[in-house]
Amino acid sequence: KKESMKSTQKIGATLFLIMGFMVMIGSMALIIADWIHNAGSSEEHADGH
Repeated sequence: KKESMKSTQKIGATLFLIMGFMVMIGSMALIIADWIHNAGSSEEHADGH
């Protein structure tokens, strides 16, 4: 029973780690995309829209 509990915790930790990486990569991609969009159209739209 102890072995199965350890494996369950390992699976949970791995899933948590993967979820964290996905969130990090997703937010990074959104920030970079927004930054590129703002950098490309900052001169045309000075009001920030």
